[in-house]
Formats: sequence, C-alpha cells, structure tokens
Amino acid sequence: MLVTAKCMTDAGYPMSVPFKDLTEAWKVAAWTSNGVRYFNERLAATYGYTEGHPELPNEEEWRAFYDQDFSDEKRAALDDCRDAHADELVGRQATDIYNLGAEFVWNAAEAADATPAVQEAAARWRECMKPLGLVDLPSSPYPVMPTESQRARFEEEHPSPGPLQLHDAMFDAACRESSGYAEAAYEAEWDEEHRIIAENIDEFERIRTEGDKYYQQAVRTIAELGASS
Repeated sequence: MLVTAKCMTDAGYPMSVPFKDLTEAWKVAAWTSNGVRYFNERLAATYGYTEGHPELPNEEEWRAFYDQDFSDEKRAALDDCRDAHADELVGRQATDIYNLGAEFVWNAAEAADATPAVQEAAARWRECMKPLGLVDLPSSPYPVMPTESQRARFEEEHPSPGPLQLHDAMFDAACRESSGYAEAAYEAEWDEEHRIIAENIDEFERIRTEGDKYYQQAVRTIAELGASS
C-alpha cells in the first residue's frame, strides 16, 4: 500500500496511507498468531460467535482512506501503479505463504474432525446441545457453528452480538468442554499438524526461506516509505 501511495503521488494524485500498528497490540486475545480463533466460554460471553476484532484505533481514518472518491483518470493511474509494482505489492512469496498456511490449517482440522475420538466427542456434544432445539444442528461443531437458523435469528439483534447470540455461544462453548470435544479436537489437530509438517518439510522450509526474504523486503519498504506517507 505504501508503494502504491508513492506511485500515485508521483503520478500527480497525492495519497497518504494512515498509520497502522503492525504489532496488532490493539487486538483482543481471541486469535492465535497463525490466525486460528479461540472459542471458549469466556470469549463466547463477550464476543459470541463473532470474530472478536475491535476496530482499529484510527478506524475512521482508514474508512475515509478506503472510501475516497476516484475519477476515471485516478482509477486508471491506480491500476497502472498496481501493475507496475505487482511484485512489490503482493509478491509471489506472500501468496504462497498464505495459501500454504490456509491449506495446512484446513487439512489438519478436517482430518482431526474425522478421527474416532473427535467423532465420539462430537456425538456427546450433539446430545448436550439438544436443549437449544436447533433443527439444523450439525454432526460436529466444526466448521459449521453457528447454524443457518441461528444466523437468521442473530441478524435481528442489534447491536451484535446480542443476548440471544451470547446465550447460544456460551451454551455451545460449555457443551464443547463438558463433552470432551474441545480437548479431543485440540489433541487431534496437534497430531495432524505434526504429521503434515513431517510429510511436507521440504516445502515448508522452501516457503519459510522465501518468506524471510519477503519479510526483509517489506521491512525495507516500510522504513523507506512509512515515515513519508
């Protein structure tokens, strides 16, 4: 984004990128460092099924940045800047890292959910969830919850999450704990992640090496352009 802003400014369309705390210290502790959301009774009591991300401290500034008007000429200049600096803006490394990480997490979770221990715990979870009366209750909480019928009810609550969503989410979280599902799923995912890493270690090492290069490139770009944006 900083590269794009400099290119646009050089093309005669001054653009300034708002500040963003890259440490993301403003976020709540509802997510792991690799982007997996925690779900337990404490978090459910506050965030329900929502992602639990508060707004950026300067959210209004960012909203104005993204909502700025673009004439046809300015839009064309933006497209030209993105095309001219495609490798700097995205980088094949960043795309590879994201895709590999997403596939890794998804495959491990899917494989874990199919193990006998997790399936047995999921059956106990379903039994525990019966008092909610959900006609579309899935066979396992992963990756469906909340269900479509719940989402339809939650949409009527403002602000979100409202009392109904908080109730259902806390009930769900308690059932995952009491049924043993939370622990069984965690242990199974841990085992699957270790297996996947071991089977694909060369690919992970390649991506990590490329990722280090991309990270250093990003650091240099921020150091060069961040202060002037």
